[in-house]
Amino acid sequence: MRIGKADHADARLGWDFLELSMDSVLYNQLVFNTEMYPRPQVSPDNVASLIEAMKSGAVLPPIHVWRKNNWVSDGWHRSEAYHRRLGAEAEIPCEFHDYANEAEFLLDSARRNMHGLKLTTHDKTRLRKLCDEFHVSVDDMATVLNMTVDKFNGLK
Repeated sequence: MRIGKADHADARLGWDFLELSMDSVLYNQLVFNTEMYPRPQVSPDNVASLIEAMKSGAVLPPIHVWRKNNWVSDGWHRSEAYHRRLGAEAEIPCEFHDYANEAEFLLDSARRNMHGLKLTTHDKTRLRKLCDEFHVSVDDMATVLNMTVDKFNGLK
């Protein structure tokens, strides 16, 4: 899959484009399960920054999708940036995953959200409640969030 376009930075580095070996999915095929998303909403500022990066020729990392149902586990902001920049038919680089169940999906979603826009205390509190609802191990989620179990349990 060819991603991006030649720009001044590519020319300076001698690259025409970046060739990536991965899957892709159309924006309009994605499912954004708000019940399982750690955040209450997508940050408009973060989406705007990603759109600006795309305009400059930046290649965004692939999003992560549950193959079974096209739920996005990581990449909500990137998906929205593609949608706003390229429309509902935007082809988005992705990695598909085969999660065993919702608990595994939720743990992976939380783990992957540790590298992008930082989770707020409110987001972590929401994850604590989702652990009860979807029978996710509190110990496992605390580990994923780099928190002690006591601190994580105190977020109720």
